[in-house]
Amino acid sequence: YLVTYGLFLIAAGRFPQAIQVLEKALEIDPISFLAHAYLAEALATSGDFDPALMVIAKMEKLFPENVFLSLMKGNTYLMQGNFQKARQTLKRRIDMEAPIFKDYVVARGLAAAGLGDNERYFKCKKRIEGMVPDYPQSDLNIHRAMLAVAVNDVDSMLDNLNQAVEKHLPGMVFVVNHPYWKKIYQDERYKALVDKIQMKGREIN
Repeated sequence: YLVTYGLFLIAAGRFPQAIQVLEKALEIDPISFLAHAYLAEALATSGDFDPALMVIAKMEKLFPENVFLSLMKGNTYLMQGNFQKARQTLKRRIDMEAPIFKDYVVARGLAAAGLGDNERYFKCKKRIEGMVPDYPQSDLNIHRAMLAVAVNDVDSMLDNLNQAVEKHLPGMVFVVNHPYWKKIYQDERYKALVDKIQMKGREIN
C-alpha cells in the first residue's frame, strides 16, 4: 500500500510527502525494488540528485543484474545536466526486445543533445521514429517531447505533450513536474498545459 501511495504522491507532484512515505515503505521491506526505484525518482525529480544516486548505488548492490538501473542512473545524470556521465552510464548494450529499449534510445539522444553531438542525437531521433508501429502512442508523444525540448524545439514539445494529455495519459502530472521541461517553465503556453494536465489528473483520480 505505501509503495502505491508513494507513486500516487509522485504523480501529484508532492515529492516531500512521497519521499517520506517511500522511506517508511523501505523500513517495512528493505529490499523492495519498487520502493527504492520510486524513492530515487522522487528525489531526482525534486532536484536531490546526490541522494537519488545514493539510492541507485544501493540498488546496484541489491539487484546487480537489473538493466533498468543504468537507465535510472543515466536519467538522473541527465536531469542534473551532467551529460558526459549520462552518456558513459548509458553505454550498456540493451536487447532491442527489452521493454526499456526505447527509453534507452531516448536517453542516449538527450545526452547527445546536451553534449552538442547533433549527429548522434538525430540518429537516436530517427531510430525512435522508425519504431513508431510498435509504439504505445502516449509513450511516443512523451519521447518526442523530450527529444524536442533537448534541442529547444518548444513548439514540437508542447504539441506532443498536448497530444498526450488529450489521450488522458495517467501520470502526466508527474511528467510535467519533471526537470526535463525546466527550460520552459515560464512559457505561458506551458503554464496553460500544466493547468490542463492538473485538471486531467483530478478527472483520472
